[in-house]
Amino acid sequence: MSIKDFSCELLELEFEFPRENFNKEAFLADVKAEEKSTYAWSYGSIKNPNQMHAHVAIRFLNEVKGALRVAFHVSDTEVKDTRPPYMEDCVQWIGSFFRSDEMFAEIHAVFLFDKSYSPLLSIPFPLITESKELSGSMVSGIMIEFPKRTHIRRAVIQKGNEGTIIAVTARRKMKLTAFDLDTELSKIAEPILKIVKKEEIKNDTARD
Repeated sequence: MSIKDFSCELLELEFEFPRENFNKEAFLADVKAEEKSTYAWSYGSIKNPNQMHAHVAIRFLNEVKGALRVAFHVSDTEVKDTRPPYMEDCVQWIGSFFRSDEMFAEIHAVFLFDKSYSPLLSIPFPLITESKELSGSMVSGIMIEFPKRTHIRRAVIQKGNEGTIIAVTARRKMKLTAFDLDTELSKIAEPILKIVKKEEIKNDTARD
């Protein structure tokens, strides 16, 4: 599947880890690179070429801490991979260098729904304010804080002329070597799809 099948434009994962948890020697041997503080690559999709790709960046912040960022997004930019891993397995690949690859991820996702969808919330609506400068303004977006029992933290919903944009932040534990993009997108998208609805197509054909 493509991330577009979930109406998702971007999925970004951020991890922090103790440097002792990362096998840098094995990593350097695999990538055949010199030791430095930051490494970054782009990986094209083998299933959906020239439609989406991933970015992987790993940074060693200091002597005790490192950070990993993986971002999947829709793009028609061509990414030529000289060898695997590809977008579909780049997380499992980088996860193989961690001695313990189960970590909490800070998750950021952006969903874009076309005009055939609308949020269940009544937006836009007039802004009630005592400010003369803002008089006549409309509120086109709103932020929701989700209950603590869910892994979704908050969602910003904005309705515009081209459709509805929902930006999500979440936090959950992931096992990198078992990462599956479709599974993770399903977990993020499930509660988001419940706050938008498909507009019914009205049949205006006149009766005889």
